Amino acid sequence: DDKFVIGHVGNFVPEKNHAFIINVFNEIQKIEKNAILVLVGGGNRSNYETLVKALNLESKVMFLGVRPDVNEILQAMDVFLFPSTNEGLPVTLIESQASGLKIFASDEISNELNITGLVDFIALKKPVTFWAHLILKSKTYHRKNTKDSIVSGDYDINKNASMLQEFYLKTSKPN
Repeated sequence: DDKFVIGHVGNFVPEKNHAFIINVFNEIQKIEKNAILVLVGGGNRSNYETLVKALNLESKVMFLGVRPDVNEILQAMDVFLFPSTNEGLPVTLIESQASGLKIFASDEISNELNITGLVDFIALKKPVTFWAHLILKSKTYHRKNTKDSIVSGDYDINKNASMLQEFYLKTSKPN
């Protein structure tokens, strides 16, 4: 209830940059003692658990694994952190925007994914303290309803399902 929840959803692979996430969080929790970090995703996380332990953050970092309730977990977050080193189309960025979250992402991600105006793109070469201070400035951010932005950005599930159905029906008809 009284926690400042920073979250990330993504498998534990080098491109997702979990060590960077943990180091940014380490700087945040030095200033904001009520901060916690929630990490959702599969893969080998042992190196990251070791880093968390080395930084003495075990009580402040939650490794949740693969979850079927990501939409509900997003609702518990105050900020979404996404410092990937490279990406295609990160669906979790769409989902986090749909939930109204303020997002801090690397500038390695295409800015066309900022469909709600809630994404701040930051250079990975900026120090973790820079990232931490920007995130802390957003602590007073209040969620917004982003439904209209999501729909007008062509990410509405109903609209996309209809388009896919039409496509497959059209391409499956014999000549």
